[in-house]
Amino acid sequence: MSSRTRQARLSVTEHNNATGGHCTMKRFNTLLVLVTLLLLTAVAALAVLNWPTLSAAATWQLGFTEVEWPVGTAFLLLAAVLFAPLAVAYLRHVIGTMIETRRMLIEVQRLQKLADQAEASRIEGLRELISREFGRVHARLDALPTAEADMSSGITPVYGIVDEGKAPVAAAPTTALGRWFRAA
Repeated sequence: MSSRTRQARLSVTEHNNATGGHCTMKRFNTLLVLVTLLLLTAVAALAVLNWPTLSAAATWQLGFTEVEWPVGTAFLLLAAVLFAPLAVAYLRHVIGTMIETRRMLIEVQRLQKLADQAEASRIEGLRELISREFGRVHARLDALPTAEADMSSGITPVYGIVDEGKAPVAAAPTTALGRWFRAA
């Protein structure tokens, strides 16, 4: 894993910690589910405690006909019919969000792996370039005549001669151009 990827992960984590980001929404959803379950439990408890009253028969006028049915049971069924689609919609939303989060996680991991491979390739290319350049430098250095060969051939080294107590002095070249400058 590259250092850039680690920094990006740390910055996202720091951002979520600083702003509350993902944790706040998760807490809200948990609180919403707990409150809904508490209300459903309260309604169920009241229905059980007051069952004789809820199951008392009453006459219902439905416009063109009359039906005798318990009022409490009818309202409990109506509440269940209204609550069921809301519960299904909420669960569908949560499941859809989880699926999308999973899909995005897989995509981020794929892109992260691709970025790590690209970075490793760039580093390997740079390593090869440096190796080639050092090879060229070594080849040039090996091709240069040594100081001993320069002395035997009568060429004065360009890097100068060091006398005791004196600073190094660059020697003049012994080529024709060097002789011309010395003569002038």
